[in-house]
Amino acid sequence: MRRTQSRLLDYWVFGATSRAQAYTRGDCIPRTYNIDHPVTAASSDAAALTGNQNNVAYTTETMFDGQLAVAAEVNHFKTHKGVFNFVVPVLASGEGATAYKVVLSFLDIQADIDRLFWERLFKDFPALQKPFTEAKKAEFLKFFQSTMEVVDDEAAVTAIGGPFVLQQWQEAFITPAMQWRIAEKFADAVEIHATSVNRYERRAMREALERVMKISHNVISQQPWAHEQITNPITSDINSFRAWHEAGNW
Repeated sequence: MRRTQSRLLDYWVFGATSRAQAYTRGDCIPRTYNIDHPVTAASSDAAALTGNQNNVAYTTETMFDGQLAVAAEVNHFKTHKGVFNFVVPVLASGEGATAYKVVLSFLDIQADIDRLFWERLFKDFPALQKPFTEAKKAEFLKFFQSTMEVVDDEAAVTAIGGPFVLQQWQEAFITPAMQWRIAEKFADAVEIHATSVNRYERRAMREALERVMKISHNVISQQPWAHEQITNPITSDINSFRAWHEAGNW
């Protein structure tokens, strides 16, 4: 019988529930008065254009240009208290090297990659068979190996993972949420393969992969076209994508 995850726990298990991260729970439950709240960022441009220094500095250019409009609005309207990035977990000393060793042992055996990773991924997501050519498969495996090798260095992971996430989204049309699911399937495959390591090393591998994915996805919020309402961990909930799929929808 196939084992299912608890509905009240996030897949990664570390510090998040199925609907909100730890720092957005409790008294931070979304309510009408804290979903959007103004930020009093005084602007001389706004004062000259509208007569009120706290207004948004709309002009004929910013109103009809998506990137300029977002740049003008972002200093005045913050969703959910301005939280728009994932909280990146910090690994204990030595966990990064341990996680990389576990992943590397999996990537050395092509038969396990095909049987435990690709076959199971395509079984759950048949639509991925078309974009995942041999070259695309190699790109994702290289991404996992390269980022896990430098998982302790956030800047290095950002340099590798950020462009990768954006490229797959903009060119291959593989959404960030789907990339997250691919990473989950990869973690499952590595854990099934790594029978010779103890559960603490497998846990380190999964936590390191979570760190890689969150650092990589945080790059989206730095784009000029990105607004908090599309990068906020609540308004863009990775796990709602899982819930939609597991409910039988595609």
